[in-house]
Formats: sequence, structure tokens, C-alpha cells
Amino acid sequence: MGQRRKRRKRKSGRLTQTTMPNGGTKNETPHHTAPSNHSTTLSLSKHELKYIPIITVLLSVAPLAAVVSGFGIGSLRAYFFYLILPAFIAFGGIVRHTKKTGHQMLYNRLVVGILAGIALTIALDVVRLTGFNLGYLPADMPQRFGLQIMGLMPMRDQPTTTSTVVGYLYHFFNGIAFAVIYTTIFGRIRWWVGVLYAVLFVEVGMMTLPPMSQMTGYFGLNLGQGIWNGVFLTTLFAHIAMGLVLGGLAQRFAHGGPVWWRWKIAIIERAEVAM
Repeated sequence: MGQRRKRRKRKSGRLTQTTMPNGGTKNETPHHTAPSNHSTTLSLSKHELKYIPIITVLLSVAPLAAVVSGFGIGSLRAYFFYLILPAFIAFGGIVRHTKKTGHQMLYNRLVVGILAGIALTIALDVVRLTGFNLGYLPADMPQRFGLQIMGLMPMRDQPTTTSTVVGYLYHFFNGIAFAVIYTTIFGRIRWWVGVLYAVLFVEVGMMTLPPMSQMTGYFGLNLGQGIWNGVFLTTLFAHIAMGLVLGGLAQRFAHGGPVWWRWKIAIIERAEVAM
């Protein structure tokens, strides 16, 4: 048996000993016993998942403020200074905390979401402002929000530099909120999911909730031009542009898959333990 290798396994250490031709032995570790890193490659860790409800609640404050104030409950001015700004400050603390504590995948998704939120708001505004200048939209919504935040009346007062800056700041807050919620939940997923998210969630919400629904009716139907009216088409194309940017950036730069991939990780890890 001079050239034949004889192998025996030592179960306690899960090592394999190979008898060499010269009489010596070599210890080998089977590849399947390597530490699993599925938690860092497939999706967020169990600890990182705990941050998602907190992040979602904090970032939902900005878009919901316009809706709630549109129903006559409170004022956008009060919501902006007492809820939205503190919520974004708290969100900034979470971003810093995830970086400091080494939650790299969650930190990546938050940063990608912030940058994607800025980019998608710019893309949306290219379409939105074009439609507004062509007369398809009843108002420049960021300017309108700015007037409300500064305690002015949109139908009576003219926008000021301060109100316009504040209004667009709130506008970008909304874009960042929608983007971060998307990237933290979906992670790296196909780009068209971003389009569906922007159209079915953001566009439909905008067209059926205040303040837009109060100004033009559901999907602009009060304008008397049918479903394919200028308001609906402009906002639809604007949100398609938003979704393309969001979906493309998330697919390219976000780490890990959707949060529901956690069950795949659990199955894989149990299988490895059983081996």
C-alpha cells in the first residue's frame, strides 16, 4: 500500500488525517466545516433587523405629516419643527450608531438610501417642474409646503426665499424617507421593483390622499379630462423616473437581499449544523 493514501477522521475535532507516502501525516479541515457567513452575504443580521421598525416609523413622519395636516389635524408647521426635524436627527444618530458598531450591511443600506433619495428627488423634479411649467399641475407643491411650514397661506401669500428653501428641504426629506425605507427592506433587488414601489405605493398614495386629492380629486378626475389628465400623467411619469433611479441605484450599490431572505439563512445554517 506504498503509494495509497489512508484517511481516517477524528470526530472530536472534525479533522481529516491523511497518511503520506513517507509515513507522515497531514491534517486537513473539510471545506464544509468553515464558519458560515451567510448572515453577512444574504441579508441583514437578526440584530440589524430590529432597527427596521424604528427607522420606518421615524422616516414615515415626514410624508404622513402632509397627509394628516391635509385632513385638518394639526399644522404642517408644527409637525415640521416638533416631529419631522427631531425624527431626522434621531435617524442621523442611528446611521452613526450602525457605522460605529460595525453593522456594515445596514449602514450600507442607509447610506445608499440617503444618496438615492437625493438623486430620485432630482429626477422626479425634472419631470414635475416640466409639467408644472407647461400648466399640467395646479401648484408647485414644495413651494406650497414651504408656505405652510412658515405659517403663511398658500392661496394668499407669495413664496419667499426662506419658505422656498424650507419647502424644498421638506421635499428632499420625503424623497430620502421613501428611498431609505425601500433600501432597508428590499436591499439589492431587481431595478423594476423600485418602479413598482414608486408607482403603486408613492404615486397611488399621492393621488388618493391629501393634499393632492383635495385639489384635483382622485387621480385628477375632478379636472373633467378623464383618467389621462395632465395631473395624473405628469405625476405618474415623475414617479416612474423616481422608481428607475431608486431601483437602479439599489440594485447596483445596496448589499444583501430583502429582509424576508432571513428564512433562507436559517434553513442553510440548520443544514450546516446537521452536517
